[in-house]
Amino acid sequence: RYYKLYRSQLDENDDPWRSNLFIPYAFSTIETILPRLVTNRPKFEFVPRSPEDEKRAKVVNELMQWQWDITNMDMVLADWVKECLIYGTAILKIPWVVDKDFDNPKPQVVDLFDFFIDPKAVSIEDARWVIHRTTPTLRHLKDMEKVGVYKNIDLVEAQGSIENLKSERLANIGLSSPREDKYLQEVELLEYWTNDRVITIANGQVVIRNEKNPYNAGKPFVYIVDHKVPHEFYGIGEIEQIESLQYELNDWRNHRMDCKTLTINPMWHVPDGADLDDFVAEPGAVFSGPTAPTPISVPSDKLSDYREEEVIKGDIQITTGVSDYSRGVETASGISNETATGISLIQEAANMRFRMKIMYLEEMGIKKCGKMMLSHNQQFMSEARVIRVSGSEGIAWRTITPEDITGEYDLVVEAGST
Repeated sequence: RYYKLYRSQLDENDDPWRSNLFIPYAFSTIETILPRLVTNRPKFEFVPRSPEDEKRAKVVNELMQWQWDITNMDMVLADWVKECLIYGTAILKIPWVVDKDFDNPKPQVVDLFDFFIDPKAVSIEDARWVIHRTTPTLRHLKDMEKVGVYKNIDLVEAQGSIENLKSERLANIGLSSPREDKYLQEVELLEYWTNDRVITIANGQVVIRNEKNPYNAGKPFVYIVDHKVPHEFYGIGEIEQIESLQYELNDWRNHRMDCKTLTINPMWHVPDGADLDDFVAEPGAVFSGPTAPTPISVPSDKLSDYREEEVIKGDIQITTGVSDYSRGVETASGISNETATGISLIQEAANMRFRMKIMYLEEMGIKKCGKMMLSHNQQFMSEARVIRVSGSEGIAWRTITPEDITGEYDLVVEAGST
């Protein structure tokens, strides 16, 4: 439902003449908040916990800044936060990926609909288990078996292309899902993680992986929430609390448009036995006969109808904290204030709510993401490598070894730097 509201998608009307407008207020709210949270790259620093790690801290920071660049974390962060604003919760998976020219941690946003968690958990850390659902191809599984990640792939049967909840979401907004491709050879994997083990099941039947969790950092997932609910894992997003208000706003606008349509092109009452082809409403039409047709009047929209829309918009703005001033609009309908002091107070109230969201993003997301990436580097980086370092003097190159990043560090994020 929240996805449809973000995409501004209404269901089809039974009456084709009725207006079916969607006022994209939910979309506007998300797109107003997002750049306020992640316009800038976060400024963070790994601080050593002991004096002997002080020199290595500089190398650690240079390595993490370089990996932020090569993993395109600016875009990953934007997608992560946008999913959080829409649904209230967003998941980031941080595996260590080894490919042809890549041997680094690779953060990737997990579709919330493909992530399942211990229902008693209030965080990923205290969850007894989490499950990540994916649909790779059978060929990919065979390649992974060759490098020792999976086994028993000869017992796995491909199922063509597998429908997923992404396809259902696309169908709900009128976009057809891709045609089933029997040659695609996809397999449904359920990847079950605990702090100690990882178990992967193919098609709900074949265990293709059952081993110790390879990550010292535990389950390789980090999550963020928009509005945190005490003692619960899932947060509240921006759309959840304004869902009914969005539909109410749509209804009022469509009601007004229907009134205008019936006023401009009214219904008619014609005498019994009259030929309806003789009564066509058009400019300059002349009707003859003993009894002329009479238009059926419909009450037109009133000034109070416009006021009702403004009240609804004001309710949405009060709920989300995103006023018209925040959107860059001169007047804030429903909660307007003509004085400079009043406008300043409204903006400051909105900024306080934005700062709370930024705190959640920094404390729950960026810090844990950075610490997990460092842990992966300390565990899996096995040989020296050359990294690019950007500074005030331009680009330089540094060779680092696994010994250069040993030690224990705390991650400090500059408040509001995003």
